[in-house]
Parts: sequence; structure tokens; C-alpha cells
Amino acid sequence: MRTVGIVSGLMAAALATVWFPVEAAATNEHMIRHIKKRALTPTATDIEILNFGLTFQVGVSFDGLKRFSAEDFAKAGLDKRVRQRFQQIAKEEKIHILAFEGILGDDAVSPCQYNFSTSIRMSTAAWFARSAEFIEGIGVAAYQTAIRELSNERFTYAYSAIMAVEARHTSYLSEVQNQSDFPVSFETALTYSQAYTVLAEFIVPGTCASQTKTTMGLNFKEPAGSSQKYYAAFLCAGTTTYEPMKRLSAGSYRVNIPTSLKGVIYIMVTTSSNNLKDSNTVAGPLVSVETD
Repeated sequence: MRTVGIVSGLMAAALATVWFPVEAAATNEHMIRHIKKRALTPTATDIEILNFGLTFQVGVSFDGLKRFSAEDFAKAGLDKRVRQRFQQIAKEEKIHILAFEGILGDDAVSPCQYNFSTSIRMSTAAWFARSAEFIEGIGVAAYQTAIRELSNERFTYAYSAIMAVEARHTSYLSEVQNQSDFPVSFETALTYSQAYTVLAEFIVPGTCASQTKTTMGLNFKEPAGSSQKYYAAFLCAGTTTYEPMKRLSAGSYRVNIPTSLKGVIYIMVTTSSNNLKDSNTVAGPLVSVETD
């Protein structure tokens, strides 16, 4: 039986996916011009969604790669080709940033600022590789929600083209961690609040624009004498499974992870037993990877 222990809150952790060819610079520039040319005037909602993509891409631009040499990767037991692939991914992310900036034009907001230098997740090359997989996977999950909510099909096209590449990034990064490239048949979507909450530990406080607010936290304080029942909502393979949380002591709970769940699992603490929403979420998500 697999068990998750939660002490008044949650901490975040790992993720999932194939190799991809390097595109010529001219091809990338043509693609960006093509997207800009075909884009219509975005609605207010479209602008918010596109700015989410922009600020998220800045967060996954792999600037932390500069801190770790080929020797650092070797010490972490990673093949020298892994760092080369990371450099390739970093180039792709910067191209995605240019695409979002090109579409938004004057509507682009200042993206959140990130500080990876003080996080344990970026303290070594090994942690960096694990965190890269984790962050890329969050993007794929959040982009699914974005694609569903965009009103302009041409923006949907741009988002879809980027998300497909992000999924390939995630697949490769999973393989680096000796995990399955495709553990489930369906991806899980995350709301913007859920995605931002997971990334909150890397974001410099007060640097996000008003459109990019985090509405949940990784920690929650239980009111004294509370009799509130809490449930763990497991988001996996496109479905949500609920399990009651067992209270061990004040602020300490335990929950069993359903044995049927495999791959990337987002775990939320909620007051609802069957209808997870931002309004009834009290903590999360924690990210877990379950393998056979």
C-alpha cells in the first residue's frame, strides 16, 4: 500500500516523454511570422491566456543550465548527450517566448520573475534534471486548459503547436529519469491556479502581473478545533479519484494512493468528496510519479 503523509500542507516533486529534431533558424522565424500574420485581435480572455503562456515559458527557459557544466552532469551520472539535449530544449523554449511576444505585441505583460538559485531543486545537475521534467510536465498540463478556453482558432493552433513540442520535451526528460515516456493513455489538465501554485516556490514574490495570480497554496493551516473532513483528489490520466484523508493528529493527515494510478499524479487537498474546484481546494497540488 502506498501512503502519502501530509503535515498541514504539501511539497512539490517530479514528472513524464521523445527526441525531436533541431529546426533551422529560418524555419522558426517563418513560423513566428506565420502565427503573427494569421492572428486576429485577441479578446481579453485570449490575452490573459496568451500571457500565461508567455510567463510560463520564461519560467522554463532553462537559464539554470548555465550553472551546470558537462562535468557536473557527468558527476550526476548523466550522459554528455543529456546536457546537449537540454541545450536544444532551451533554444526551443526561447523560440516559444518569441512566438508569444510576437502574437501579443503591446498586450504582453511583464512575465513573472523566477529565482532558481536558492531552491534545492536546482542545487545540483541531478536535481536540475529532475526539476526540468517536473516543470515541463506542468506546462503540458496547463496548456491543455488554455487550448480549451481560447476563442480564436488561430491562437489555438499556435498553442497546440507549442504544446506538442513541450510534450516531447517532457517525454525525453522522463526517459532521462529512467521513467516511462508514456505511462498513461491520457494527459491530465491543470487550471492556471494549480499550475502557478506548483511553480510558486520559484517565483519572486510580487513580480507577477495581475493576470497571473496564484489563488491556492502548498500549505494550509487547520482552524483550532475544526471538524472539517478533507479529501485527497488524485488527478491522473485525465480523471480525478477521491480518497478520504485520515487525521493522525492536529495538522497531520494520511491518505492511501489508489494502487490503480500510474505515471504523473497531481494530489490536491479538498473539502469536497466528488467535485474538485479552486473554491474548495485548501492545498496542492503535490506532484508524484508512480511506477510499476
